[in-house]
Amino acid sequence: MLGGYGLGARAGTKVDMRFRTASLDLLSSEGVLICTVPYGDIASFEIGGPGAHRKGGGFIGGGFGAQGATEGMLIASALNLLTTRTKVDTVICLQTASSELFLHTTADTPDAIRIRLSRVFSAIRERRGAAQAAATSSTSPDDPIEQLERLIKLRDAGGLSDEEFEAARAPLVARLTQARAE
Repeated sequence: MLGGYGLGARAGTKVDMRFRTASLDLLSSEGVLICTVPYGDIASFEIGGPGAHRKGGGFIGGGFGAQGATEGMLIASALNLLTTRTKVDTVICLQTASSELFLHTTADTPDAIRIRLSRVFSAIRERRGAAQAAATSSTSPDDPIEQLERLIKLRDAGGLSDEEFEAARAPLVARLTQARAE
């Protein structure tokens, strides 16, 4: 981990990310759960950095005559193979409304990780959209029973976590209770 604020991990510690159906778990290198972040809470999830870069090599061979040039080029090729190193640097930034986390990995390039996590990105967009729809529906003047039915459908379809469902359901139940009392 490079750094950040608010998710309980310290800079310099190794962190594993586990992607679940509705949330992201951050675990210490010993497998201890640091925190769980529901996809609906993720404001931004970005993958970047320089990716793969090569160091070393750069030898050019040559010599006198055809045989000397051939030997020089073969030796330079061998030295380039032995000294050239490819290093991968990828930075992952996770942001919520109250936290930010920067992670570094040498496991894969940004593009490869982005492709591998495409399902997660889709789930984050879906949860964010469902949370916005729930917030919009809870403030609209529609019938509260219709709004509850929509929330139940969203939850059952996997568009809302149980926590998101309960947060959107509570004001509707309060409105129904108040309307029946009047």
